[in-house]
Amino acid sequence: MKIMKVKYFCWYSTFLYLERFFLHGLLLAAFLIPIACCSVGFYKGNNILTTYGDWLCNFSQLFISKAHADLNSKTVQNFIFTERNALNDLEQGLLDFKRSRYATLAKINRANVEIDSPLVLKYAWQARFINNQLFLSGHMPSVEDRDLLVGVANTAFGQNLIFDKITIKPGAPPDWLATTILAINHLALLEEGATSLRGTTLNLSGIVKHQESVKTLSSSLRNKLSPSFELEHDIKYEKATVALVRPFKSVLEFRNGVLILNGHVPAEELKNDILAQIRLNYPDAVVINRMVISGKAPEGWLNCILAGLNGLLKLEQGTVTIVDSKLTLVGLTRQEEIGEALPKQLRAAANRACQETIDLRVEIPPEPLLKWYAKYQDKGLTVSGEVPDSGVKEKLTNLANQLFPNVKVTAELRVNPSRTSKWPQVAEVALQSLAKLRRGEVRIVSQTLILTGEAKDTAAETAIRQQLKSGIPKGYMAHAYIQVKSAAMLWAERQVKYSEQKNTLHNELQSLKIENKKQERGNSHQPLISEQPATFMPNQSNIPNSVGINATHNKDLKQNLKMKRERCERAINDALRSDNISFKLDGFQVTMRDKEILDRFLIIKQICKGHKIKISGHTDSRGSNSNNMVLSEKRADAVRSYLVSIGIPKTQLITRGYGETRPLFPNSTPENRTRNSRIEFKVMTD
Repeated sequence: MKIMKVKYFCWYSTFLYLERFFLHGLLLAAFLIPIACCSVGFYKGNNILTTYGDWLCNFSQLFISKAHADLNSKTVQNFIFTERNALNDLEQGLLDFKRSRYATLAKINRANVEIDSPLVLKYAWQARFINNQLFLSGHMPSVEDRDLLVGVANTAFGQNLIFDKITIKPGAPPDWLATTILAINHLALLEEGATSLRGTTLNLSGIVKHQESVKTLSSSLRNKLSPSFELEHDIKYEKATVALVRPFKSVLEFRNGVLILNGHVPAEELKNDILAQIRLNYPDAVVINRMVISGKAPEGWLNCILAGLNGLLKLEQGTVTIVDSKLTLVGLTRQEEIGEALPKQLRAAANRACQETIDLRVEIPPEPLLKWYAKYQDKGLTVSGEVPDSGVKEKLTNLANQLFPNVKVTAELRVNPSRTSKWPQVAEVALQSLAKLRRGEVRIVSQTLILTGEAKDTAAETAIRQQLKSGIPKGYMAHAYIQVKSAAMLWAERQVKYSEQKNTLHNELQSLKIENKKQERGNSHQPLISEQPATFMPNQSNIPNSVGINATHNKDLKQNLKMKRERCERAINDALRSDNISFKLDGFQVTMRDKEILDRFLIIKQICKGHKIKISGHTDSRGSNSNNMVLSEKRADAVRSYLVSIGIPKTQLITRGYGETRPLFPNSTPENRTRNSRIEFKVMTD
């Protein structure tokens, strides 16, 4: 009854507070609020009203003072603002009273005070875990039990968010707290789920990651649950589905012997497989692993990343970036073989698992500028010049002794320290080609091999050219000027030489006869030489004595001259290499580029010996005919002057200007006009 009276006072005071905007309400409040304060003070010794009574007395005093002040105030807004704050204080006080109510009831029970407890007919509690959030609601018998349960939930669910909406209600069955704690701990083992305790029935439902966990969880609950409670569960196994990350990006970087792995990896097992592959194939690589497990990867991701990894570790440095199903490799290599083979190897290893983009820079160290020479003739071989190291020197000396077993080998090699992997291969091919000749010489100057000599037949010539074509590595050039001389051709040459010697001897004898007759007229002394010398007679067996032999001899001579002319033409074509001597408009000066082309003509000095070379100058159709004719002659003369300056005899060169009269293409485009402004070389026939 006492409690009911206090409630009536509270409601009545609140009613008066709501009527404060009217004057008669304020007057009534001035009388009734002190009465309420006195009533509260009378019950101050009772624990149930201690907190609420103190607050109500303070509030009444504050309200009265405010009411008097507001009656005299001229600003209604200040009154409303102040009273709104007082109302908020009242609501907070009521909330505090509600929270401490049951604790006060417990104290009254200990003091044997007769009260009516608000028991709950259907006592229930529930917890739900979803989206990494735990929601607690329902009933708990005391604040202490609720705090203990929330502490257990914090431990079991770690950093997940917990929302506490538990209401304190008496009337819980025995072992209620222990059962709710057991339910919370088992709920934490689920991927998501819910548990509830209604009366004496515990229910647990949810999803687990492993199929074995279904039986384990249900058995654990049955063994630990109090006999006074019943268990209902609906625990299901569902295969985990991992979300596909977009974009799924992985980056591999290799620099200075250090491999850095960044980005996404779908699982711990795959990351371990990648690291194992690196340790197996590249044990000396220093690996820094920064990859993060990020969910499901695109199909074929593992093939793609292993292909990029194997290609990357063959380079000096580089980066592989894999975004979804696109692979980009950017790197640097100093090995030409790797630069040519890596793109094909990468595509084969990826096996269409991803789309490849390769940006590979090949920086090949410059080859050394060495001079090397070998000459083979008269059963002797001389090898001289520079080699990159002592190992190559020994190797070339041994190779020369193997290729020329029946001749004397003289090696005069000196070491010029150089870093190269191609030069020794070029020198070996040079010696092997020289061994196929009857006589000849070969030289290597910078990155150019020049072979000249005499082959016994066309088969030997073909074999040498094929060997030079396939055996010379990229970056080097080879020029072969080989003269084929059969046994019949050699015999013909000997006959020509014999005839020349015979004619020379005959002329000398005639001169001596004339001189001898002159001396006889002047005095009576004996002639200086007999008219029929018997001491010098050619071998009669070598003199042709039939018409058939003379015909064969003439035929061989013509064939030999034809082959010499063709060899000279090939030498000129090799020197040009399809390059064109070009001039500026109305210009005839030889440029630096043209000089580099003309420098190659020095090799034809010996090959084209005895043949005259015609230098023809041409122009396009711009300008008058007469001016173009003069300009073409000046261009031809300029080319001849430069060739003479580098050592080609002037008498071997003939110049002629044709102006615009012999165009190769129509003078309709700038490209065609450039082609028509040219210099041509032609070997003249005797």
